[in-house]
Amino acid sequence: MPCETGKTRLMVPDKTLTILPPALEGEAGALTELFHIYEAAMKVIAVRLEILDAEFKNLHDHNPIHHTEARVKSLDSILQKLERKGLDPTIENIQHYITDVAGLRIVCGTQTLEPEEVRRGLEQIRQEA
Repeated sequence: MPCETGKTRLMVPDKTLTILPPALEGEAGALTELFHIYEAAMKVIAVRLEILDAEFKNLHDHNPIHHTEARVKSLDSILQKLERKGLDPTIENIQHYITDVAGLRIVCGTQTLEPEEVRRGLEQIRQEA
């Protein structure tokens, strides 16, 4: 969406309004779509983890996952990272060179898990991915 200064702003899923650099001004729609893809992927993975956690509880009488945290990096942070890497702010560079656009942290209660259970859970997550 253009603003009074002639710069293009983008509302991304984290609800921040970012002024796009000139190289991305014509890419607002594609950037919005890219962020929605990352958000959707994080939601799919979160649901799969909930299912795995429930299955594990059914089979082993306890939940291995204490909680999960998911996030999609803000566009401002992505743009800063591209700049630090000496890369132009393009969608292609975001897709190819920024490997932590989306992140997921799985916190397990180590008091109740044996190392083999953790390895088994990680293997199930890898197979689901």
